Formats: sequence, structure tokens, C-alpha cells
Amino acid sequence: MKEAQVVSIARQKLAENCDPAFREFVKPFIRTPNKIIGVRIPILHSIAKEIAKTDPEGYLKERRDQSFEETILRGLVIAYNKSDNAWRLKALKAFIPRVQDWAVCDVVCAALKPLRKEREAFLAFLSPYLSSGSEFETRFALVSLMDHFLTPEYVGTVFARIKKVGETPYYVMMGKAWLIATAARKFPKETVDFLKKAKLGEETKKATLRKIRDSRAVMPEVKRICEMILKPKEAL
Repeated sequence: MKEAQVVSIARQKLAENCDPAFREFVKPFIRTPNKIIGVRIPILHSIAKEIAKTDPEGYLKERRDQSFEETILRGLVIAYNKSDNAWRLKALKAFIPRVQDWAVCDVVCAALKPLRKEREAFLAFLSPYLSSGSEFETRFALVSLMDHFLTPEYVGTVFARIKKVGETPYYVMMGKAWLIATAARKFPKETVDFLKKAKLGEETKKATLRKIRDSRAVMPEVKRICEMILKPKEAL
């Protein structure tokens, strides 16, 4: 089947913006099963915004992504399209199974700001993915909670939900650790209270503590308290 014009134009723009040095630099970190062209993320945002203005439906009808960048574009077009959030959630349901690496997951999650206008619907949508058994579906839900639900109204809900998330696989654990470390910056008291009661696995504790230590935005006193809670007793 002949590809839509909007898809051809997007692929041409990706080819024009290929940066071989950048591609070789990111390959070891992303570990995606898909081909990497080597297009920087700000450029992908620009291309996606243009597609969203011209023919988003035509672009999303393309059945196969030929590269890592095309999968990101697909997610960003969903985020930037001017359709309502009911459409956006339906489109995300079809998109999420395509996510096969942390970079696609994290870039697209961060762009889903329009869904903040209907957080209850977004939260209901994300809930099944927290226990889906799929590594990147669960990470998608965790990172979305981090990006869009660390607010005074929802921080308690976030902690209640992540208690139910398992400790593996790796990118689930790291998503969980990242979420908790980000909460420590925004809601230190609530995070400390959560950590005192949470039954985290040892690897999750180590990853969470690492991220809290590395954050320049977490207050030193909060870091000290978190270290006391998370550090193995024999290391104290």
C-alpha cells in the first residue's frame, strides 16, 4: 500500500536531519530493537507539531514505524493533535504496545500535557497498565504519573498506586525509583512518610537512593533522611 504524503514528507525530514555522530552516541544507551536514524529530540518535536497541524490522522494510519524516531513521532503527534482528550486516550491505547524502549516512553509521556485537563480520565486510563505485566506499558504508566500527577491533589494517589507495582523488570524498577526521587523533590514530607512504610525491594531501594543523591533539587536534609531509610543497615 502506498504511504500517505504526510508520512513521505516526515521520512524525508528525518533523513535530512540525520546526525550520524549523535546516532552512534545514543545507540548504547537506548537499546531499542528498532533502527535509529540519529535525529535529536527537539527536531522530532518540531516535525510532530507540523504533522499535527497538517494531517495527523493520515500519519497515524501508517501501520509500520520504520525507525525509533518514527515511533516517537507517532506518540508526539497524539500529544500535539488538537482533538479532544477522548480521542487522545483512544489513540494512546493503540500506541502504547509499540513502546519498546525507555526513550520513546519518556519522551512521549512528558508531552502529554493536554491530558492534565482531564486527570481523572487519564488516571483511570493508566491504572490497568500499572499491573499489565508488560515492562514498557508499566513504565509508561509510572512515568506518566510522575510527569502529570505529582500535585497536592494527587500525590497520595500516586503513592497508593505505586505500592501495587512489582519490583521487576529493570525498566519498571527504574521508573518507580525515578518517580519516588522526583516526589522527594516536590513533596519531601509525603515521600519520607511513604518510604518509612513502603516495602521496597533492595534493588529498588538502591536505585531510588541513587536518584535522590544525584538530584540537585532534593534538599540536603531530605537526602539524609532518605539515606537513613533506604541504605542497607549493614552499610550505616
